[in-house]
Amino acid sequence: MPNVSARTRSFSGLLAAALTVATLAVAIGTAAPAAATTYLVTATIPVGDGPQSVAVSPDGTTAYVADAAANAVSVLDLTANTLARTVSVGLGPYAVAVSPHGTAVYVTDNRADTVSVLEYRAPVTVTFEANGGTGAMAAQTQAWGTTGALAGNTFTFAGHAFAGWNTAADGSGTAFADGADDTFDADVTLYAQWAAAPIASLALQGPAVAAEGDTVDYTVEGVAANGDSMGDVTGQVRLTSNLAADTIVGARATFGFDPAAIGGSASRTLTASLLTDPAITASLTVEVSSAVTSLRLDAPATAAQGDTVTVAVEALDSGGRVLGGIPDHGDRDTIAQAWRTGKSRSGGSARRGDRTTALARMTGPSRAPCLPGPVRAPGFGAVRPG
Repeated sequence: MPNVSARTRSFSGLLAAALTVATLAVAIGTAAPAAATTYLVTATIPVGDGPQSVAVSPDGTTAYVADAAANAVSVLDLTANTLARTVSVGLGPYAVAVSPHGTAVYVTDNRADTVSVLEYRAPVTVTFEANGGTGAMAAQTQAWGTTGALAGNTFTFAGHAFAGWNTAADGSGTAFADGADDTFDADVTLYAQWAAAPIASLALQGPAVAAEGDTVDYTVEGVAANGDSMGDVTGQVRLTSNLAADTIVGARATFGFDPAAIGGSASRTLTASLLTDPAITASLTVEVSSAVTSLRLDAPATAAQGDTVTVAVEALDSGGRVLGGIPDHGDRDTIAQAWRTGKSRSGGSARRGDRTTALARMTGPSRAPCLPGPVRAPGFGAVRPG
């Protein structure tokens, strides 16, 4: 019986072993590719000297190759089938394994009797904050642990000059100069630092062409001594015009009537002065076209020979609105001749003393300017421009 029992156990063992082998054979047969399967070389990726083994990340995007002769690991980007980077490890790397989460790679250094542990580091993002200023800057991304130049500042802060970056808004952290090289091992936010600085100069900005009656808004930019813009400082300046007829409210100009522009245009100068330092100014020359479409002559209805009379000329716009008088821009000789003969330059009849005779019928854009003082009209007496 003991022998039978031993034989039974032996048979049972053999049966179990046979079943195991059969199961293994079935499993292998199931996993094996069909005889007709064809494999093609679709890419060849150069790596370091003496590649020994390869391991793939769980997400299938990265492969790690142990380059035994190069004492390095080649990191491959499988989405593009390219060498992404090379990482130095111990002597004679032989085998590679990737952690289940794909955040660490283990490499056996065969000739150093060590294991090199490589940990994945995501790219670093550098975010820029205006910290009281205005504007927008895109975040900057760079590989972890690498050195790169910071983007140049584009933020502005009225009345302030840019003074660099800092990891703390109050400037108590690590400081970085504008455009400086940096190396970060984690995401970081850099805050713009500002220094109150005096405005060194101004820039007056706005239309340089307008028409009489137009109302135009102007802006003023402050500029620091180093040339940096200090933003809009319109509220810190006083705007004036060299023509008294212009109306200035804040930085808004309404252009008034200028007799010198009749028949064309005339320039005037706007000046912005810093309230805290009026010596700091900026000017802009504006060419303003005339709104005058007709002129009206105003003179006494009756006079005797030898009398001195006053002739006033008024400028009218297209709506008949009086823009102003033109005491120094009438053609005195023509006015006197019209008064004496009752004829206009165009040949039309104009009754002596007619108070509504249009000077446009007696003068043109090329008329001679009128000088102050009486003018003697032959046979009539003195005609004085008003």
